[in-house]
Amino acid sequence: MSKKLPMSKVKKEAKKLDEIVVIPFDIYDENEEKRFEYQVQFKPFFSNRNIQNAIKDLRDSLVGFKKYGIELSDELIYPLLSYYVIKNQSDLSTPNKNDYKNEENFYKAEEQFFYALYDTGYIKTITDYFVEEEWSKVVQSTIQVVQADEKIKKQFSQMQESMDNLEINNKELNDVIKKNKSP
Repeated sequence: MSKKLPMSKVKKEAKKLDEIVVIPFDIYDENEEKRFEYQVQFKPFFSNRNIQNAIKDLRDSLVGFKKYGIELSDELIYPLLSYYVIKNQSDLSTPNKNDYKNEENFYKAEEQFFYALYDTGYIKTITDYFVEEEWSKVVQSTIQVVQADEKIKKQFSQMQESMDNLEINNKELNDVIKKNKSP
């Protein structure tokens, strides 16, 4: 016989979402001719809220990139998703939309910073700390969002087609529809 789930167990499980790992970066500074140790604090367990925020950030950025002619190859979708997970799960300083007066400049800075992290291997360094099950949750959630978007687009298209084929007997309504359809 199963027991009722007590609030204390839920709270205990939720505490692991606050766990932090420190990821060290040993970087040589050519100007000062010495090495410095930096760190990123990262939460390896992902809350559903942060997963949804990462997916929303990805979607918003893809729309912004397209709007401003910034092209990314399809092969970069997973590293880009990883970037947004890192952005939502760590204290890494990343471009913040509120710091830019011009939206286009924000998206250009976002793209440049993503490429800097990707090309230097820092994204890989951080993703090595991802817990496999947590990354699977991100991927599954992303797939669900994409599938839901596709389903909504298909339903909208079907609804639009039905409305286009709808015979309306009201002359005034027909005139308004024809007027709105013409370019």
